[in-house]
This record gives sequence, structure tokens and C-alpha cells, in this order.
Amino acid sequence: MSADAARTFLAGLRDRRSPIVATGDEDGTVEVMYEITDRGAMLSVRKTGGQDVLRRFLVDVESDVETLANNLLADLGA
Repeated sequence: MSADAARTFLAGLRDRRSPIVATGDEDGTVEVMYEITDRGAMLSVRKTGGQDVLRRFLVDVESDVETLANNLLADLGA
């Protein structure tokens, strides 16, 4: 994934937008989606353009997603 695509995804994560989808734009073969569901915040991974989820992760409610996104954005110079 390019730095620009990563910045867009992380900015959406920081701002708690839902859903946010990041697609690999440098010959990427997967999409990462962050969404807030009735079970809580969820990260899902699926093949680009596919419907079937390959992996799904429930984000720990104690995780500070905004701080994580800010730190990663800082690493990317944003």
C-alpha cells in the first residue's frame, strides 16, 4: 500500500469513520476494512474485490485507536 493510501486509511481510523476500506494500490491483493459493529470495532481482511472475509479481528475496547493512528501518521510524516 502506498504511503498516501495508508495516510487516508489512518486518518479515517483516527477520526473514527466507519466503514473505512484500504485497498492495496501497489499490486495489493487484499483490502482491510475497519468498521464499528454491534459487537464493537472490527478489522476485516478480504481479497480485493471479494466478498468472503479471510480474517476478522475484534479491536480491544481498551485500545486507543486514535493514538495508534496518530503515531502511525507521524511515522508517515503526516
